[in-house]
Amino acid sequence: MTDNELIEGFLWGDEELFEKIVNNHKDYVYSLSYSFVKNAEDARDISQQVFVKIYTGLRDFDTARPFRPWLRKVVVNAAIDFLRERGVLEDLSLDDVHEAAGAANPSVLKGLVAKEIVDKILASMPAQYRMVLSLRHIEEMSYNEIADSLDIPIGTVKTLIYRAREMFIKKYDKLNSKS
Repeated sequence: MTDNELIEGFLWGDEELFEKIVNNHKDYVYSLSYSFVKNAEDARDISQQVFVKIYTGLRDFDTARPFRPWLRKVVVNAAIDFLRERGVLEDLSLDDVHEAAGAANPSVLKGLVAKEIVDKILASMPAQYRMVLSLRHIEEMSYNEIADSLDIPIGTVKTLIYRAREMFIKKYDKLNSKS
């Protein structure tokens, strides 16, 4: 059964189908959550919150649309809420942001194959930079999709990604110079 068929069956009263939805997406929800918080326990907490929100929110879901983008938005919003509650995430609506000149080399992110190095660098970065890099390079979202998901202007998204890439490159270069 497709996700939408499972959802329709669940909405018609077959509660067991929700368990199938959870089983189909629990790894994705956990890994996306983990990419934001870099902590297994926190990622499990966020995942649990996501499935509670999905359980209560499926009645509002339009089954004519694909499920995965809606699920991703629920995960992103839950991660943002989680980080804001803990005071980790600064306000994302950077008022006086000026568009940064030039562009960082995005191939540096793709060229790194050692996941533990990437994870170490991402874990050391501020949450807002971790989030935009994860959405852009792990989830492969467009700037517009990121802006919509985070409810911020596209110019702010571009600036955050630029700054995050610059920080990532500096941290990578610093790690490389030590080895």
